[in-house]
Amino acid sequence: MAHELAHQWWYSTVGNNQIEEPWLDEGLTSFSEYLYTEQVLKRKNIDVLMKKIKQTTDQLSAEQNVSVLQSIYSYGDLYGLFIYARPAAMLWELKEEFGDQKVKELLQTYYKNYRFKIASTEDFIQTANTVFNKDMSPFFNQWLITR
Repeated sequence: MAHELAHQWWYSTVGNNQIEEPWLDEGLTSFSEYLYTEQVLKRKNIDVLMKKIKQTTDQLSAEQNVSVLQSIYSYGDLYGLFIYARPAAMLWELKEEFGDQKVKELLQTYYKNYRFKIASTEDFIQTANTVFNKDMSPFFNQWLITR
């Protein structure tokens, strides 16, 4: 239920191209779901799951030449891992590095800047650059592009 409710923000209010950049709604929605699960439902060890997702998707990316930034038609059985799980793990790593409040600020700023608009990956990265006050492109390239 938390996942579907989070779609009120990620896709219903902040739109994106679901064919070319589906991670922007599903990945942010999945992260929001995990954050809710940790902070409201008090579930433990989500960080362990996020590390396992990163490890698994890093390996699959190298073996099968797949990344997050591909058309939805190119994933086959890997769609869920690369569109829902890997972006959630990416945001979880930002949370671990910069803290809950800074990642919440990122999401709030992105929401505020792009509500009722169609946002892109570049818009999300630019928002992160502003919120974290540094060039976050290498971080996002590692998670979204590198194979």
